[in-house]
Amino acid sequence: MSKSNYIPDPNLIAAVEMAIKMELPLFLTGEPGTGKTELAYWIAQNADYQKGFGLNDAVLRFNVKTTSTAKDLLYRYDAIRHFRDNHNHGQPNPKADNVMNYIQ
Repeated sequence: MSKSNYIPDPNLIAAVEMAIKMELPLFLTGEPGTGKTELAYWIAQNADYQKGFGLNDAVLRFNVKTTSTAKDLLYRYDAIRHFRDNHNHGQPNPKADNVMNYIQ
């Protein structure tokens, strides 16, 4: 990600900071090209926010469609499959060492 010249409006910065302090999500809407994605990158590049979120300059992106639901934003952890792979009759299973193999 490259540094951009994007500078959010002071009121938008206040809304971001309020959402962070209240530990609530900030839902942005708007026409294409109004800066919603740029704001996410700006937050990720801002050192003060990186500390609070542990972002390390990363943006997790989810493109919303008209068919998207809140459930689409969640992940599922298959604990049963992880347990079975981890206790496979004493046979080592390198796949079981990484929990990310069980998250969808």
